[in-house]
This record gives sequence, structure tokens and C-alpha cells, in this order.
Amino acid sequence: MDPVISRNAFMAHLENLLLNTLAEERRHIRELAVRRIIKARESTPTVDRRRLVVPKLNFKAKQYIDMIDWFKCDVTEPPIADDLTIEELKSIAENASIKDLQTYKFPCHTQTVERCVKLMTEVTSTVCGSHNRDGYVRKTMASRQIMHSFEHKANCKMM
Repeated sequence: MDPVISRNAFMAHLENLLLNTLAEERRHIRELAVRRIIKARESTPTVDRRRLVVPKLNFKAKQYIDMIDWFKCDVTEPPIADDLTIEELKSIAENASIKDLQTYKFPCHTQTVERCVKLMTEVTSTVCGSHNRDGYVRKTMASRQIMHSFEHKANCKMM
């Protein structure tokens, strides 16, 4: 079993497992992933928010695809596969060409992300109501853009 999955249960979320199976070396596993994605597209309506519920894990499984009972879970399509047509998914299953996909690169664990998390934590404890929270975040971001920024501490000279 993948050591990352055994350390972090959120890696065993259905969407992550579907992406892993889509990138699998074995063709029959990739085809299984494509069938599950197509079934998820047909069965579940498009929702704006999905709850991140980690299913019950079977740590005695020999393969990562057997870690969960797929039939007891509500499988949703991974957002990365949203823009792919069924033909593109089938070609990925046949050719193992998932590395050729155009994916968006998002910053992860950067100072910017940490600032956003800190701001959202501050907002939830300070302001009530979604409209007020949105206004608070927009004002804070606008004031940060007005402030001077320096790439290095050496560029900041005290007066």
C-alpha cells in the first residue's frame, strides 16, 4: 500500500483514489477508473460543494484500490476530470497518457496560501454573515495591495 495513503487518510478520498487509478500502470485498472468516472457523471448531479468524507478504510488491503468498498460510497467525479470528454477518458485508459493532460498549477503550502488561511480564520471569528465576511475579505485584500511590498528585508529601510 502507498505510504502516503497510510499516513494521510484524506489521500483515500474517493476522488483522489480515482485519479490514482486513472494514472495506474495496469490498463484494466485505468479502464475501471474510467467506468467509475462515467458512472459518477451519470448518477450525480453537478453540485457546487462536495463534502470531504473519508470512507471506512481497509488497511489490510493488498492494493490501494481495495482499501474502500466502492459500492457503499457515493462516488463523485474528480474536478480535474470535469473538462475531459468520454473519448479523452477512454484514450487515457488505452494509452496511459494522463501525463499529457493540461492541468492548472495552484500554489500549495506557500506564504500566500498561509496568509489566505490566516485571513479566513480571522474572518470567521470576527464577522458574522456571508455578505459581511465577503466585504471584510475584499477590504483587507484591497488594503494589502495598497501597502508597499519588498522582495527582501534588505530593501526595507527604516526612516
